[in-house]
Amino acid sequence: MVEHFRTHVKHKIGGRAKAMVVTEGRLHAVRYKLAFDSYIAEKGYTDVKTLVAFSGIVEDPDAPGKSFTEVGMNGGIKESELPERFDSHEYQVLLVAEKYQTGYDQPLLHTMYVDKKLTGLQAVQTLSRLNRTCAGKEDTFILDFRNTPEEIFKAFKPYYEDTPTEPLTDAQHLYRLQLLAAAREGAILAGRRGPRRHCWVAVDWTPAGRNWFQRKRGSLTGGRHTAAPDGGKEQA
Repeated sequence: MVEHFRTHVKHKIGGRAKAMVVTEGRLHAVRYKLAFDSYIAEKGYTDVKTLVAFSGIVEDPDAPGKSFTEVGMNGGIKESELPERFDSHEYQVLLVAEKYQTGYDQPLLHTMYVDKKLTGLQAVQTLSRLNRTCAGKEDTFILDFRNTPEEIFKAFKPYYEDTPTEPLTDAQHLYRLQLLAAAREGAILAGRRGPRRHCWVAVDWTPAGRNWFQRKRGSLTGGRHTAAPDGGKEQA
């Protein structure tokens, strides 16, 4: 995600584009924040910084004796100050757990990475965070690891008279993006543009692609939760 953002998103909207990572829960948000910041530091990148949004105190069973808060992980930035600080040039990626998915207006938000099952109105409200317009914003992009095109279509259909149903297009687009370079055995299920020029992409994993993603995701979830990209049941 970091590499995709730096290569394909950051230059959008005159170099001001921002991204949101929608996580499954508070613990996952904490682990994403730690993983993102560690990777960014390891690479020596200075052009991308993250903020995290979650409520309360989180204790990680894999890190006994440690607890995490939003303010603590954001270097002392108060909850009330977070929207304004994220609007600045200093921060580019916002990792969220049940926050900022409804009623949040950030016109510079261009890309969303979804690692959470979304249904019904929640799916519509979450993905619609990208709808806010501003000068220079010509398109948006969503990479969804957890929901199928059919599920998203079903969620949006009650709220639109004409939900787009054009054929799925250009599966090779993700390969050109090199977003999942280590999972090139994964088969791309969808890459479509809707009436507002959103590009929504879902990933239909082959066994090799699924195994790669589960290994990567296991570092965030402790291996206790398995992605269910087939739109079926999640496994313990």
